[in-house]
Amino acid sequence: MRKARLIFFFLIITGVCSLLFVASAKAQATRLDLTVSPLLIDVTANPGEKVQEKFRIRNNGSQPINLIISVNKLNQIGESGQIAPIDPKPGDSSSWVTFDKTTFKAPVKEWTDVNLNINVPKEAAFGYYYAIRITQNPTDIPQKGGAAKLVGEVIVPMLLTARKDGAVKKAKLVEFKPTNFVSEYMPVEFLTRIQNTGNVHMKIRGNIFIRGQGAKDAGILEVNEAQGITLPGATRAFTSSWNDGFIEMKDENENGVPKLDSQGKPKKSLSVNWDKISNFRIGKYTANLLLVYDDGTRDQTLEGTTTFWVFPYKLIAFIILIVIGAILLIRLMLRSYINKQVKKYKGK
Repeated sequence: MRKARLIFFFLIITGVCSLLFVASAKAQATRLDLTVSPLLIDVTANPGEKVQEKFRIRNNGSQPINLIISVNKLNQIGESGQIAPIDPKPGDSSSWVTFDKTTFKAPVKEWTDVNLNINVPKEAAFGYYYAIRITQNPTDIPQKGGAAKLVGEVIVPMLLTARKDGAVKKAKLVEFKPTNFVSEYMPVEFLTRIQNTGNVHMKIRGNIFIRGQGAKDAGILEVNEAQGITLPGATRAFTSSWNDGFIEMKDENENGVPKLDSQGKPKKSLSVNWDKISNFRIGKYTANLLLVYDDGTRDQTLEGTTTFWVFPYKLIAFIILIVIGAILLIRLMLRSYINKQVKKYKGK
């Protein structure tokens, strides 16, 4: 009897595990895995003009999925360049954008073309910003119990510039500085904050030129190498890292995954680059910033300068202690030797 109960209990456990496995496999199979091209749609049109554009969607999953395409307004969150859709309001510019298909089944491993039309009204002026949302039909996503369905989505930013007199492209350098005035080791991080003071979106990029005590450039860094945009009235923060040094602090990795400390921050360890022994960084440095943007007529520049130090004080303190210890040891050995020689001489 006891053996029969054990067999029955084993069969129940096996059945439950099988159901969980099937549910997990089904959820994995319906995971949204898409490739969209292009990643950004940038349109310039005249007021009253009708513009046609196209983007492509590829379903990278293992089974066909039903997709829904919609358009929202676009908003920039914070200074890192992250974007988020805003629900459209009746009669706003989102109604200018229409698609040849708003729902369709995306076949496996194939591209699907989506055509869109923008009817730019005659009263349109300057910049308009949209988020094209590609989501999976919620009815296709399995739901466990009373839990809410998690619907994945892909967002394609679309920028519309309506040509009209009065468009202004202008930027202001808000801040340029190293994150630490004194760095013990490489890398040295720089923060560049730029504000778009115009009324249309803009792209601005440039370089940071680092010089030491000599006139030769010790390093040249890129600012906004990815050519990210800044919306009107928004401020973007860009970070640049100078890590071309003999001694460097690097993130610790295990099987390609960064290690984290108790606070969730990446663990770092000291690394020596023997192939860069001539790049031992120490002393005072100057960083010169040069940014360039097109204001619609000609290139405009923004410039900034800051200073910083690279000073491996722990390493220097350790070397000093070793030198002092070696001097004391040599003095002690010499004193001992002299005393022995004096005693030896007196004995004679």
